[in-house]
Amino acid sequence: MHTQRRQLCVILMVVALAARAALPAAAGLFEWSRLGRLIPEQGFEPSLSAIAGDPGKAAVLYAGTLRSTANNNLVFKSSDGGVSWQPAGSGLPAVMPQNTGINDLVIPAGAPNTLYAGLFEAGVWQSTNGGQQWANVTNGSIATNDTVRALALDPAQATTVYALTGTGAHVSAGGGAWQSRSAGLPGASSTLYNDFAADPLHAGTLYVATNPQGLFRSTNGGQSWQPANDGLPAGDLNVKGIAASPVNGRVLISVAGQGLWRSDNQGGSWTRSDSGISYNTTLQGSVGIPAFSPSVSGAAYVSNNDGVFASSNGGESWTPFNDGFSGAETVLTMAFHSAAPDTVYAGTAVSGVWSLMVIPGGRNYLPAVIR
Repeated sequence: MHTQRRQLCVILMVVALAARAALPAAAGLFEWSRLGRLIPEQGFEPSLSAIAGDPGKAAVLYAGTLRSTANNNLVFKSSDGGVSWQPAGSGLPAVMPQNTGINDLVIPAGAPNTLYAGLFEAGVWQSTNGGQQWANVTNGSIATNDTVRALALDPAQATTVYALTGTGAHVSAGGGAWQSRSAGLPGASSTLYNDFAADPLHAGTLYVATNPQGLFRSTNGGQSWQPANDGLPAGDLNVKGIAASPVNGRVLISVAGQGLWRSDNQGGSWTRSDSGISYNTTLQGSVGIPAFSPSVSGAAYVSNNDGVFASSNGGESWTPFNDGFSGAETVLTMAFHSAAPDTVYAGTAVSGVWSLMVIPGGRNYLPAVIR
């Protein structure tokens, strides 16, 4: 028996060392680790607004940014898991107001070299060659000066893209002209559209976050919308963000001043879901948009000015998870990589992109190496 245990320990050590050797040099195993700089100049990095991974290549990442520094690039690409980055925004607008730029970035699963970017007051842009060149694909119901707040992909039709702008929801199928999908949404003169999500497990189910009318849901691909606020606090509701789990369909929404709320029936009803999240250095009830694991049921991460919080039960409770951070980072966006499902990325205000890899089973799975 002792011999078998020793053999098992040796096997685990070998597996652990192999796993660590396979990671990029800067990748964080069980703690956050800062990846390579987006720009070579010392000092502040551009503010991160979106992170997207190539669905077919674990080492390929894209980072969308805001014009918060002298940098003139809005998109950066890494082909080595974030160790190094190169500009990938040729063709995108060269002049934009300070602290504006990319609001969202998505990559269709069936077309890994195709990217869509939603911009501030500049509509929708597309690259079909992995970010080497971008073209404006704003037309139809979206004006060229519209601010695109969020993008989403139809889980059943890879070539169908949804966009949420200051005028409402829109859809483009197969690269065709954008068409309005706002019937039932409150008018743009009385609401602010904040975020958009497509349910990855229920085709045709879409969500729009608004202020102050709360959440709206469509079950027919945006043909019509209805309020979905049952169980949420009464009164004005500023729903800031939406995330839907690709594993079990659970939905989490961020409500300004009211924390996180969860639904297990596609927005039919809501339960408060921010137990364990602190609000010591940020406004009470203020929290970002969660990121769900693409492969592990219940695994999720979220952030506010107090740091990053992790959940293993789909957001029912949260625990601070800031190992590796210095304490000075402000996380603005978080995303998992579908081709590297054990890795979650955090984009910060001034210190670039960070990564965290968590081997299933946790630290105790590889005790000889981690401890």
